[in-house]
Amino acid sequence: MGTMITDTANDQLTISLRNDIIFKYVFGHEKNEKILISLLNAILNLEGDQRITSLKILNPMNLKEYLKDKFSTLDVKASDSTGKRYNIEMQVKSYSSYIARVIYYHDRLFTGELKKGVHFENLKKSISISILNYILLREEGDLHNIYRYGNMY
Repeated sequence: MGTMITDTANDQLTISLRNDIIFKYVFGHEKNEKILISLLNAILNLEGDQRITSLKILNPMNLKEYLKDKFSTLDVKASDSTGKRYNIEMQVKSYSSYIARVIYYHDRLFTGELKKGVHFENLKKSISISILNYILLREEGDLHNIYRYGNMY
C-alpha cells in the first residue's frame, strides 16, 4: 500500500496509505468521495441496490458537550443517503486500548444523531471499520471479521 515518489534531489520517498494523514486526505476529503464510496462498497460487499451511491464527508471531530468530556478525532467520518453513518479507522500500531477506543468512537457516531424529539428506534445504522496493520483478535478463517451489537439491525 505504498506509492513511490521522487523529489527534486532524486531521493525516493515512500508514501503509504497506512499513514494517518495520507489516509485521511485520500479517503476523508470531499473531492475524493468516489474513492471512499468504492472502498466502503468493497469492504461491506455491497451489490446492486444495496451499494452506496453518495456520501457526505462529515467533520471527523467529536466535540465536547461538557467540560469533562473527551475530545476525539476520527480518521474518516461520513454518512450516506439513507442516513447510515460510517467511521473508518486506519491503525498501524497495536495498542491494548484499541478495542475500547473503537467502541467509544462507534457509540459517539451512533448517538451523534440523537436529538431532542428523536426516538431511539429511529436512530440509523452506524458502521465502524478498522483497517489494521496487525492482528487484533486471533480467530479462525479470514482476516475480515464482522462484529455486531445484538440484533439491533
